[in-house]
Amino acid sequence: MGKKTALPPALVYTEDYLKYDFGPSHPLRPVRVRLFYELLKLYSVIDGKRLAEFKVPPVKTDGNEGESLKKTIELAHDPEYVHRVKMMSDSGGIDPMNEGYIYGLGPGDNPVFSGMYEAAAVHVISTVISCDIALDGKAERTFSPGGGFHHAQRRKASGFCIFNDAAVAIKNLIEKRDIKRVMYLDIDAHHGDGVQWAFYDDPRVLTISIHQDPRTLFPGTGYLDETGEGKGVGYSVNLPVPPGTFDDAYLYGFREIVPPLAKAFKPEIIVAQLGADTHYTDPLTNIKLTTKSYIEIGREIDRLIRDLGSTKFVGISGGGYDVTATARAWVVLLGGIAGYETPNELPEEWVKYCEKACGENPGRTLLDAETGKPGEELDKATMKMIPEIIEKNVETLRKTIFPVHGIGKE
Repeated sequence: MGKKTALPPALVYTEDYLKYDFGPSHPLRPVRVRLFYELLKLYSVIDGKRLAEFKVPPVKTDGNEGESLKKTIELAHDPEYVHRVKMMSDSGGIDPMNEGYIYGLGPGDNPVFSGMYEAAAVHVISTVISCDIALDGKAERTFSPGGGFHHAQRRKASGFCIFNDAAVAIKNLIEKRDIKRVMYLDIDAHHGDGVQWAFYDDPRVLTISIHQDPRTLFPGTGYLDETGEGKGVGYSVNLPVPPGTFDDAYLYGFREIVPPLAKAFKPEIIVAQLGADTHYTDPLTNIKLTTKSYIEIGREIDRLIRDLGSTKFVGISGGGYDVTATARAWVVLLGGIAGYETPNELPEEWVKYCEKACGENPGRTLLDAETGKPGEELDKATMKMIPEIIEKNVETLRKTIFPVHGIGKE
């Protein structure tokens, strides 16, 4: 897979990720994080050479550390919203003033639960620490199976996201660490709206989101013409893809848009939301990728980082609602980025662990089978239409976005 760097890539982990739990009937199941971590351990790649593990410290909400944490979260969130989240969290998961709905909290996507402030804050800390690890020379590439809560807005929870860890971390990079150019890459099936709006007028941050057509999926944003405003025009990039998009069509869009823009923008650091809800078995979305795409995306990221030279890379998780498929997808995606290889056969111990932890049988192989994959059931007209739509959208971006970055000019 990828060429190894001088320092081993960092896996940023804490068991506290599992505390971000909306309950047993909610689609976002934290067990996926444990499944991913256990699979990496059973493949023996967290050995200090292929992956080096960094632990996230416990969240402290009192005293100076608690105030510092609050100020960090407020880089991307309104203080009143942060206060309300903490108040409802401390009340034992009760909304004492019955005002949670104003802030996007309550029954539905973002139910209130005891300890939710700490549970959300640990993901913020994790993403900020991941950036620090990369910038401070402890690793050139990092990945965390936490974070990626890209829908949270400045004053509102949204789409399973309480705090927007990516927006906070990027704000910290440009305001506290004096980073001049940050690229945010989002391959989640859902548009990375919260991050986009946080930097919509800021040319220091290039946001690129590849996602399912917003006419067919939450949050209903991420159209081609959402290109930024003011000085940020041309720094918000959206590539919507049709429902049913399969490996080759998706990879074409990725390769035609991401590397050229990254090479023109020359980011000092890339923060990438690597949601795996684009997998064909995901119950909430309609993109039909297999493990082939995750391998190739990992390799593309590896090549891009090496081509850019000194650019640091921070990967965070995101969506993924078929928990065993998400764990497998992250293992192969990270393998492409980090340069490790694993056997295709799943460890028997992991198969049993999946059955015990979530009542699901993940199959016997890390990679998806070569037969019965998505696309085989599509008619010829649809198979032809999907690449044509993506090619048309790519061409639109070439005309509207590329000239802003000097791509294609003599």
